[in-house]
Amino acid sequence: MYDVQMENRIVSDIKKQVVILLKNIDELFSSLDDGMLDNAAGRWPLWRQLYHMLHSMDQWFVNPYRYTDHMGGGADVAGLVEETAIKLSKNELSDYYSDIRVKIEDYLNGLDAAMLKEKPGGCPFTRFELVLGQTRHIMYHIGLIHGIMLVSWNVLPGYHGLSGSVKPGAD
Repeated sequence: MYDVQMENRIVSDIKKQVVILLKNIDELFSSLDDGMLDNAAGRWPLWRQLYHMLHSMDQWFVNPYRYTDHMGGGADVAGLVEETAIKLSKNELSDYYSDIRVKIEDYLNGLDAAMLKEKPGGCPFTRFELVLGQTRHIMYHIGLIHGIMLVSWNVLPGYHGLSGSVKPGAD
């Protein structure tokens, strides 16, 4: 049986969850400084981890097969893995995130239940799969970066979830 109310509720829930996800990214940015970004976890300093997460959001959230790189060639993911890669500052990463955030918010404002079932042009995944996949991927990187911050500097950023915000160490 076709249930329009249920489908509309799913879209509404997705939008709420993405808002919470974006708050977690905001919290991460507010807890990082440029000095932390050079800290290496394996062969990737934090700025590369953060850039990879942002680039993936930019490419995969809406349609990875109809994607324009906003960073313009010189900062592609492959180049950022190399030791000779340019280093991106917190401000550059934050500006990139701001652009991606607007893109995602605009996309969500136009999203409806019928669109969730569609595979956008040339893409083998539904819009629903893309949103869920990016949510999973983004939270993986946020958790990884939080862990590195905790071990390296005893800093643990706040967290936003279904029951509100948690600020570790706050009374």
